[in-house]
Amino acid sequence: MPPFPAEQARRVVAEDLGRPVHELFTEFDDVRCPPRPSHRCTPVLLPDGRPAVVKLRRPGIERHMITDLRIMYLLARVLDR
Repeated sequence: MPPFPAEQARRVVAEDLGRPVHELFTEFDDVRCPPRPSHRCTPVLLPDGRPAVVKLRRPGIERHMITDLRIMYLLARVLDR
């Protein structure tokens, strides 16, 4: 799966926390931590100046993980025979 873009990460944060990213954090780094296929880690600065990291799971990744686990389970059963 291709990495998901920073715009999508910002949208997920805003939806989950109920406010836009610019109201929640003094910095939201879209570049420093590269996105991974299943999640995105984004360095941020909290309003009080403390650094933190926001880690987001790709929306809908659970469905893909369940499919992958079912395939691995089936293969394990076949190999066990």
